[in-house]
Amino acid sequence: DAGNPLGAGNLVYGWKKDGYPVAASSGFKKNTYSFTGPKPLTNTKITLAVSAIDDSAQSEMQIYLPQVHPFILFYEKDPLIGVQYDKQFNAETTLNKKEVTISAEPYFFSNERGDAPGLRYTWSVNGGGVRNYGRTITLRNDTEKEGKSLLSLSMRGITKTFQSATKDLQINFNESSKS
Repeated sequence: DAGNPLGAGNLVYGWKKDGYPVAASSGFKKNTYSFTGPKPLTNTKITLAVSAIDDSAQSEMQIYLPQVHPFILFYEKDPLIGVQYDKQFNAETTLNKKEVTISAEPYFFSNERGDAPGLRYTWSVNGGGVRNYGRTITLRNDTEKEGKSLLSLSMRGITKTFQSATKDLQINFNESSKS
């Protein structure tokens, strides 16, 4: 009935980041550790040493966290159901309807305040700038003719200048884009 003597509440945790002890996150029952990544882009090594209160059992492990460069993925955004994360656009796609809205999703950018307010979006079509200041863009085939366009997006951190990514998408228009 004494419970598990080696349960999370009966252990002492010693955290290290890049070889340096993290005293504020280490100690009795402190089984989680959260940190902000390094600046500029570098890799991080986290070490955790765990021991029983009476030192009867001890263990240590390390994890290497490579810094991942930010990137962008494009998804179709349906007006009724929203972003369709199961419909990612690759490097090239065919537009089989008259209009499509594309949502740009940033990955591995810092985003402390939600919805990526610290990012600048610069869209272009066939090399020409487009007035669009958000993460979505709507494309239409008004001529209903066959053709191609190159959609490009560049994202850059406004205050975190080391964060940037660019993504291109070749759009093929079919004559059948009349629906």
